[in-house]
Amino acid sequence: DIDAKRIVVMGYSIGGGATGELTRRRPVRAVILLSTFTSLEDIAHRYFLPGFLLRYPYDTLARVREFTGPVFVEHGHRDKVIPFGMGQRLASAARGAEFVALDCGHDDCHFDRSLFAQRLPAWLAAQGLLDRPSSALEEHRDAQNAE
Repeated sequence: DIDAKRIVVMGYSIGGGATGELTRRRPVRAVILLSTFTSLEDIAHRYFLPGFLLRYPYDTLARVREFTGPVFVEHGHRDKVIPFGMGQRLASAARGAEFVALDCGHDDCHFDRSLFAQRLPAWLAAQGLLDRPSSALEEHRDAQNAE
């Protein structure tokens, strides 16, 4: 009984793959991907494993290409588990995605309080998903204008 226009899905690492798959099965308004891969097949190839062995390929890149809503992607420059370039490719494939590059790796890329207290609320407000504007929205707009 929840309005699909108010549902936001979020996934970190392999959870981003499951998040992408969820967009195929359920209508959602927005997607948030944190340190997520383009596909499990791409990860398998990175470790010289055959992709055909995968039962669930979790093709996140295809899912964000198909998704028509807003997408937010954060990824660490020094990520050795899921390469930074995969995060960039996800953001590039999505319509109107916001990409945030962080100075961290994968396991040390602690999505700090500013993600949940500032960046995501500002982004959600900009997408019309928060009922009232917040100071985080103003900070978000100021940061975008400074670029």
